[in-house]
Amino acid sequence: MTADPLWGPQGRSDAAQDQESLEIFLKYTSPGKRQAATEGRPYQVDIELTSQCHAGCKYCLAGSESSRTTYLETGRMLRFLEEMAELGMQQAMWAGGDPVLHPDFWCLVDKATEVGLRNVIFTSGMISKALAKRFVEHPNVGMVGFNFETIDQGVFDELHHNPKVLQAKIEGYGNLLEAGFPRSRILPIPTLSRPMAQRIEETLDFVVDEMGASNLGFLVYKPYGLACGQHHWEPSLSDVRRVFEYRAKKLGNHWLRIATMECSKLYCQAKFSLTCDGGVSPCSQMSRDLVVANIYELSLQEIFEKHGDTLLFRTLKLKGKCADCENNDVCWGCRALAYHYLGDMEASDPKCWMNPEAKERYLSPDALP
Repeated sequence: MTADPLWGPQGRSDAAQDQESLEIFLKYTSPGKRQAATEGRPYQVDIELTSQCHAGCKYCLAGSESSRTTYLETGRMLRFLEEMAELGMQQAMWAGGDPVLHPDFWCLVDKATEVGLRNVIFTSGMISKALAKRFVEHPNVGMVGFNFETIDQGVFDELHHNPKVLQAKIEGYGNLLEAGFPRSRILPIPTLSRPMAQRIEETLDFVVDEMGASNLGFLVYKPYGLACGQHHWEPSLSDVRRVFEYRAKKLGNHWLRIATMECSKLYCQAKFSLTCDGGVSPCSQMSRDLVVANIYELSLQEIFEKHGDTLLFRTLKLKGKCADCENNDVCWGCRALAYHYLGDMEASDPKCWMNPEAKERYLSPDALP
């Protein structure tokens, strides 16, 4: 499966693409984010705006489905955005579900802009030409991301309910590019499962070489949400290493410094998660059992006065390799992986190949004892 030539990098050199990728990495570890993390104050919130999504991913952590229509209430969200600004926060990351399915999505994006927040939008990837045009024309859409884990139809069918969604995602990606949305601000996010790892090279070749991506934010499979019990989807430690090393081959070795993390530890230390029913927790990749408060009951200021230490991992005490890793200035391993695979969010990352205690597998029938 190949892309229309119109979508490709259009003459950019490998050196230019490598430099662009490095600049993106440096933004993840920028002085502003580092300062927020050091001071223990919130910089960004991941907002699960709705539970509804039409992508049909069988492994969805949020349990999003077409038939589920829980939305965060518009009135409360308008006040919530004001509360974010009052706390000095900088960015709203709109997710779901598919946030564009919220009936007042653009009203909320405009409100965020009005109070001085940047907008990052993570969709299903099924982006129409009209939606792509709106992303381009809006003055404050900083980045658009979507799950894109394979171009292999067989692998896709194993991981999704609707086979037609793959082509819809590829066309959606193309629509963004044709509308003129900058490649450097498009973030494909593959979910690293065992099936997708088997064909990772051709997928990353497609995304980087043909679509011109300079940023790939991997999420490693976690046995939670719709994926609970699907132990055969667990990637082995060897799978994880091969995938991330291939990303480094395509986009630069600097990405190896954050190993299995989506961004960097600075994000974890300066962001929190909001669920579609108002729950506030430290991380969208962790269990809803970790919700500490609800925005329908308390203001954001009150929530942080009571639970700020928990939400921003201020008292986290790392163990093992992650505590003294040479990359510790930007990485502390994925806390969600430690939580799901080991039941201890302070443990060393069980899916990091630099962790000498990591096992090849944990959940599969052939897992080591």
